[in-house]
Amino acid sequence: MQNSKTKDRASQSYRNLKKNISKVDDVRLFLLLLFIMVFVLTLVAAYFKHIGKNFQINPVQTLTPAMAAMITIKLKDKTCIPNCFNYYIGCSGITIILISLGIISSVSPWLCMGISGSIFLISMLLEDKKNAEIWGLRGGNIKKTIKWLLAYIILISFAITSTFFVFYFLYSYTEQFKTVFYNGDYINSRVIFADTIVEIFTLYKTRLIYIPIHVFNPISIYMIFGEEYGWRFFLQPRLQKKFGEIGGVVLLGIIWAVWHFNNEYFMELPESVKAFGYTSREYLSIIYSTRIVAEIFFSIWFAYFYKKSGSIWCMVLIHAIHNLMSIWSIFIIAFRYKGLVVQTIILLIISLLILKMSAFSGNKSDGVVKI
Repeated sequence: MQNSKTKDRASQSYRNLKKNISKVDDVRLFLLLLFIMVFVLTLVAAYFKHIGKNFQINPVQTLTPAMAAMITIKLKDKTCIPNCFNYYIGCSGITIILISLGIISSVSPWLCMGISGSIFLISMLLEDKKNAEIWGLRGGNIKKTIKWLLAYIILISFAITSTFFVFYFLYSYTEQFKTVFYNGDYINSRVIFADTIVEIFTLYKTRLIYIPIHVFNPISIYMIFGEEYGWRFFLQPRLQKKFGEIGGVVLLGIIWAVWHFNNEYFMELPESVKAFGYTSREYLSIIYSTRIVAEIFFSIWFAYFYKKSGSIWCMVLIHAIHNLMSIWSIFIIAFRYKGLVVQTIILLIISLLILKMSAFSGNKSDGVVKI
């Protein structure tokens, strides 16, 4: 009798909880869930730092936006929920727990991430087509995806090459220009115009070779899907509804940047950064400012390409290419806030051109926006 009453009370409490959750705004629930996950990972990283061990937040934290989005959808919607959501939440949750407990190294969690990613991708391919389309897991086509992938490679190559030459003309006489920070190593750039051109093409030839390896593998797709599904598919259209076409994307960029802050905080300060005279506090100040500025503009770029491609999977591949080819911190690290101002102006000009070309119009998810 007592057990029956206890079960009834528990059942009633659960129903009341679901009823209360159903009244919570989608965006607030998503951000609350995301904050809890990021906060827990931050505490774990702080503990590992306290005991003198390295804990890399970024690999596992990339999974959290999609987890928060899928849990929100499952709590708020009752129809046509894809089964693959359960696989993603389950595999990601187990991966995060194993890494947080130190059972798997956060520095090299790739086998676990590869298994989890493969399970999710297989479950997604086996998903009911209608359910998958409703929740943004299908869409677009191969020709359109290739077209916009190539377009993004051209865009980012143009943007970074332009940045290189602007800094060349402004600061080629300085010591900072002669030795710039790139990917944890030094590049000794002879300040001769011809050598500068060779330098640029050498960088991009190397990076383009790595694109197939870096982009088209289950681990990379699994991790970046975690960001893109949460940011672009789920949060962007909802923020745009609340704050307007451009306002929603700008706010998304700020959230995206702040979400990275704990990863920056717990990273070891590279020796090549120390060589420019940075203390940890100075480095965090400039890198946080850079994050906010860059992610706002990149949110505009990504929103444009998401609208044009109509596919979250195209955005996953674009994001992977973006991560591989981006070298924005080179001159900002070297020239500090002067570098940030110059970089901001360049990104602003490109973003204004995108806005002029585009008018973000209707996305498939929840009536999206035009910019």
